[in-house]
Amino acid sequence: MKQRELLQNGAKHSSNRLDTVRAPQDIRFTIYGVAKGKAMPRVVRNKHTGNVHAFPPSKAWEETVAGQAFQYKPDRPLEGPIALGLLFYRPMTKAILNSKRKTKLALSRQLLPTTKPDVKNLLASMEDAFKGIFWLDDAQVVQYIPIDGIPYGKYYGDSPRIEVLIRPLPFPG
Repeated sequence: MKQRELLQNGAKHSSNRLDTVRAPQDIRFTIYGVAKGKAMPRVVRNKHTGNVHAFPPSKAWEETVAGQAFQYKPDRPLEGPIALGLLFYRPMTKAILNSKRKTKLALSRQLLPTTKPDVKNLLASMEDAFKGIFWLDDAQVVQYIPIDGIPYGKYYGDSPRIEVLIRPLPFPG
């Protein structure tokens, strides 16, 4: 009875267990620009008029990211668990650029940016920007993975950019 219901609903069944659904291919691309972190909304009251203005600070950045990522969009948002790899390359400061030793260290990922925004805010900003394009809900992102052996995080680079790897993970049907 249960086996017949599974087969009628389109699920594959073999040797008394559901087969693992094969995940689609990885999606990999680069977004150019200086990454901005997810900021909390700010509300300001004009002391003369009493009017309240709300400033959603990261909305413009998320729209820029979504615009660049749209060309890599799958036919429909991915379902199931997703692993996400993000490398944030920040511009080098003048102090780093003026020193050959520091520039070499920065480009070899031995000198890392410790300035704001922090990594968790950068991750949140990217997850929100990709919502509705690559997945339906941020909760689908279950792992952060390295790209080409480089752990996710902030680095210095020749040009500010974000390298993105989206890997759909297999899940039971």
